Amino acid sequence: FRNSPPFQLLFRLAREHTLGDIFNVRGRIGKPKANYNRWMESMPYPGHIMFEMCGHLIDPMVALLGRPRRVTPFLRSDHRRPESGEGPILLPGRNTPGEDAERPFIDNSLAVFEWDRALGVVESAGMEVGATRRFEVLGTRGTLVIEPPGGTQTRLFLEEATAEFCQDWQMVDSGPWTPFAQDLRDLAAAIRGERAPQFGPVHDFIVQETLLRA
Repeated sequence: FRNSPPFQLLFRLAREHTLGDIFNVRGRIGKPKANYNRWMESMPYPGHIMFEMCGHLIDPMVALLGRPRRVTPFLRSDHRRPESGEGPILLPGRNTPGEDAERPFIDNSLAVFEWDRALGVVESAGMEVGATRRFEVLGTRGTLVIEPPGGTQTRLFLEEATAEFCQDWQMVDSGPWTPFAQDLRDLAAAIRGERAPQFGPVHDFIVQETLLRA
Protein backbone atom coordinates (compact mmCIF):
# COMPACT_ATOMS: atom_id res chain seq x y z
CA PHE A 1 0.00 0.00 0.00
CA ARG A 2 3.04 2.32 0.23
CA ASN A 3 2.45 4.08 -3.07
CA SER A 4 -1.36 4.17 -3.01
CA PRO A 5 -2.66 7.76 -2.98
CA PRO A 6 -4.38 7.46 0.45
CA PHE A 7 -1.17 6.27 2.12
CA GLN A 8 0.90 8.89 0.30
CA LEU A 9 -1.54 11.48 1.65
CA LEU A 10 -1.17 10.01 5.15
CA PHE A 11 2.63 10.16 5.02
CA ARG A 12 2.55 13.76 3.76
CA LEU A 13 0.12 14.93 6.45
CA ALA A 14 2.24 13.19 9.09
CA ARG A 15 5.41 14.89 7.83
CA GLU A 16 3.67 18.27 7.81
CA HIS A 17 2.33 17.60 11.34
CA THR A 18 -1.19 18.33 10.08
CA LEU A 19 -2.52 15.45 12.20
CA GLY A 20 -0.61 16.63 15.27
CA ASP A 21 1.08 14.08 17.51
CA ILE A 22 0.04 10.56 16.45
CA PHE A 23 -0.99 8.59 19.52
CA ASN A 24 -2.91 5.63 18.09
CA VAL A 25 -2.81 3.51 14.94
CA ARG A 26 -5.33 0.73 14.31
CA GLY A 27 -5.52 -1.62 11.37
CA ARG A 28 -7.59 -4.61 10.34
CA ILE A 29 -7.02 -6.81 7.29
CA GLY A 30 -9.18 -9.94 7.22
CA LYS A 31 -9.81 -12.93 4.98
CA PRO A 32 -13.24 -14.43 4.17
CA LYS A 33 -14.31 -17.72 5.72
CA ALA A 34 -15.37 -19.13 2.32
CA ASN A 35 -11.72 -19.69 1.36
CA TYR A 36 -10.51 -21.05 4.71
CA ASN A 37 -8.92 -24.17 3.17
CA ARG A 38 -7.06 -21.99 0.70
CA TRP A 39 -5.62 -19.89 3.51
CA MET A 40 -4.26 -23.01 5.20
CA GLU A 41 -2.67 -24.12 1.93
CA SER A 42 -0.98 -20.78 1.38
CA MET A 43 0.22 -20.15 4.96
CA PRO A 44 2.33 -23.14 6.03
CA TYR A 45 4.87 -21.10 8.03
CA PRO A 46 4.74 -20.01 11.69
CA GLY A 47 2.48 -17.07 12.41
CA HIS A 48 -0.09 -18.14 9.82
CA ILE A 49 -2.72 -15.41 9.26
CA MET A 50 -0.74 -12.82 11.26
CA PHE A 51 2.48 -13.36 9.28
CA GLU A 52 0.69 -13.53 5.93
CA MET A 53 -1.49 -10.42 6.22
CA CYS A 54 -0.40 -7.98 8.91
CA GLY A 55 2.91 -6.95 7.38
CA HIS A 56 0.84 -4.80 5.01
CA LEU A 57 -0.30 -2.73 8.01
CA ILE A 58 2.88 -2.90 10.09
CA ASP A 59 4.75 -1.28 7.19
CA PRO A 60 2.89 2.08 7.32
CA MET A 61 2.72 1.91 11.12
CA VAL A 62 6.52 1.73 11.32
CA ALA A 63 6.80 4.49 8.72
CA LEU A 64 4.76 6.74 11.03
CA LEU A 65 6.11 5.80 14.46
CA GLY A 66 9.37 3.86 14.03
CA ARG A 67 10.41 0.73 15.90
CA PRO A 68 7.96 -0.15 18.69
CA ARG A 69 9.30 -0.48 22.20
CA ARG A 70 7.18 -3.54 22.92
CA VAL A 71 5.06 -5.95 20.86
CA THR A 72 2.48 -8.24 22.47
CA PRO A 73 0.91 -10.85 20.17
CA PHE A 74 -2.34 -12.75 20.63
CA LEU A 75 -2.38 -15.71 18.22
CA ARG A 76 -5.46 -17.88 18.44
CA SER A 77 -7.09 -20.84 16.67
CA ASP A 78 -10.80 -20.16 17.13
CA HIS A 79 -12.63 -21.43 14.03
CA ARG A 80 -14.53 -24.71 14.30
CA ARG A 81 -16.18 -26.77 11.57
CA PRO A 82 -18.60 -29.68 12.11
CA GLU A 83 -16.22 -32.17 10.47
CA SER A 84 -13.29 -30.98 12.57
CA GLY A 85 -14.73 -31.79 15.98
CA GLU A 86 -14.23 -29.68 19.09
CA GLY A 87 -10.51 -29.17 18.77
CA PRO A 88 -8.69 -26.55 16.72
CA ILE A 89 -8.13 -27.03 13.01
CA LEU A 90 -4.62 -28.35 12.38
CA LEU A 91 -2.39 -27.18 9.58
CA PRO A 92 -1.78 -30.10 7.16
CA GLY A 93 1.74 -31.23 6.38
CA ARG A 94 2.99 -31.01 2.79
CA ASN A 95 6.77 -31.43 3.28
CA THR A 96 7.29 -27.71 2.65
CA PRO A 97 10.61 -26.35 4.00
CA GLY A 98 10.01 -24.42 7.20
CA GLU A 99 6.36 -25.42 7.43
CA ASP A 100 4.45 -25.39 10.73
CA ALA A 101 2.59 -28.67 10.09
CA GLU A 102 0.26 -30.43 12.50
CA ARG A 103 -0.07 -27.40 14.74
CA PRO A 104 -3.31 -25.43 15.24
CA PHE A 105 -3.84 -23.00 12.38
CA ILE A 106 -3.74 -19.43 13.68
CA ASP A 107 -6.94 -17.96 12.24
CA ASN A 108 -7.69 -15.17 14.73
CA SER A 109 -4.82 -12.83 15.50
CA LEU A 110 -4.10 -9.49 17.10
CA ALA A 111 -0.92 -7.69 18.12
CA VAL A 112 -0.49 -4.65 20.35
CA PHE A 113 2.44 -2.30 19.70
CA GLU A 114 3.77 0.22 22.22
CA TRP A 115 5.87 3.35 21.77
CA ASP A 116 6.72 5.91 24.42
CA ARG A 117 3.67 8.05 23.54
CA ALA A 118 1.57 5.89 21.22
CA LEU A 119 -0.26 2.59 20.89
CA GLY A 120 -0.96 0.47 17.83
CA VAL A 121 -3.14 -2.55 17.09
CA VAL A 122 -3.27 -4.76 14.02
CA GLU A 123 -5.74 -7.60 13.54
CA SER A 124 -6.40 -10.33 11.01
CA ALA A 125 -8.74 -13.33 10.99
CA GLY A 126 -9.22 -16.03 8.38
CA MET A 127 -12.93 -16.71 8.92
CA GLU A 128 -14.58 -13.33 8.49
CA VAL A 129 -17.96 -12.80 6.85
CA GLY A 130 -17.78 -9.65 4.78
CA ALA A 131 -14.06 -9.35 5.48
CA THR A 132 -13.25 -5.85 6.68
CA ARG A 133 -10.09 -3.92 5.92
CA ARG A 134 -9.26 -0.49 7.31
CA PHE A 135 -6.38 1.60 8.64
CA GLU A 136 -6.94 4.40 11.16
CA VAL A 137 -4.50 7.00 12.40
CA LEU A 138 -5.43 9.21 15.35
CA GLY A 139 -3.51 12.39 16.11
CA THR A 140 -3.99 15.30 18.48
CA ARG A 141 -5.07 17.56 15.60
CA GLY A 142 -6.67 15.16 13.15
CA THR A 143 -7.87 11.66 12.32
CA LEU A 144 -7.39 9.78 9.05
CA VAL A 145 -9.21 6.60 8.02
CA ILE A 146 -8.36 4.54 4.93
CA GLU A 147 -11.07 2.02 4.10
CA PRO A 148 -10.20 -0.22 2.44
CA PRO A 149 -6.42 -0.08 2.18
CA GLY A 150 -5.62 -0.34 -1.51
CA GLY A 151 -8.62 1.79 -2.42
CA THR A 152 -8.73 5.44 -3.41
CA GLN A 153 -10.78 7.09 -0.65
CA THR A 154 -9.65 8.66 2.60
CA ARG A 155 -11.86 9.98 5.41
CA LEU A 156 -10.16 12.89 7.09
CA PHE A 157 -11.06 14.93 10.16
CA LEU A 158 -9.13 18.08 10.98
CA GLU A 159 -9.49 20.17 14.11
CA GLU A 160 -8.60 23.27 12.10
CA ALA A 161 -8.89 24.02 8.38
CA THR A 162 -5.82 24.28 6.20
CA ALA A 163 -5.30 25.86 2.78
CA GLU A 164 -6.06 22.45 1.26
CA PHE A 165 -8.60 20.85 3.59
CA CYS A 166 -11.60 22.05 5.56
CA GLN A 167 -12.37 21.67 9.25
CA ASP A 168 -14.38 18.62 10.39
CA TRP A 169 -14.96 15.36 8.47
CA GLN A 170 -14.39 15.23 4.71
CA MET A 171 -13.90 12.59 2.04
CA VAL A 172 -10.76 12.79 -0.09
CA ASP A 173 -10.93 10.76 -3.32
CA SER A 174 -7.71 10.41 -5.25
CA GLY A 175 -9.37 8.98 -8.36
CA PRO A 176 -8.21 5.90 -10.28
CA TRP A 177 -4.70 4.56 -9.91
CA THR A 178 -2.84 1.43 -11.00
CA PRO A 179 -1.54 -0.68 -8.09
CA PHE A 180 2.15 -1.70 -8.21
CA ALA A 181 2.98 0.52 -11.21
CA GLN A 182 4.56 3.23 -9.02
CA ASP A 183 6.43 0.59 -7.01
CA LEU A 184 8.09 -0.62 -10.21
CA ARG A 185 8.86 2.92 -11.35
CA ASP A 186 10.49 3.67 -8.00
CA LEU A 187 12.49 0.45 -8.17
CA ALA A 188 13.69 1.24 -11.70
CA ALA A 189 14.67 4.77 -10.68
CA ALA A 190 16.64 3.45 -7.69
CA ILE A 191 18.46 0.88 -9.86
CA ARG A 192 19.36 3.61 -12.37
CA GLY A 193 20.65 5.79 -9.53
CA GLU A 194 18.17 8.57 -10.25
CA ARG A 195 16.88 8.79 -6.69
CA ALA A 196 16.99 6.90 -3.41
CA PRO A 197 14.07 4.61 -2.54
CA GLN A 198 11.29 6.27 -0.55
CA PHE A 199 11.71 3.53 2.07
CA GLY A 200 15.28 2.39 2.63
CA PRO A 201 16.76 -0.85 3.99
CA VAL A 202 16.68 0.30 7.63
CA HIS A 203 12.91 0.83 7.42
CA ASP A 204 12.43 -2.54 5.71
CA PHE A 205 14.53 -4.31 8.33
CA ILE A 206 12.48 -2.79 11.18
CA VAL A 207 9.23 -3.77 9.43
CA GLN A 208 10.33 -7.41 9.08
CA GLU A 209 11.65 -7.52 12.65
CA THR A 210 8.40 -6.04 13.98
CA LEU A 211 6.34 -8.53 11.98
CA LEU A 212 8.33 -11.42 13.46
CA ARG A 213 7.85 -9.95 16.95
CA ALA A 214 4.10 -9.93 16.24
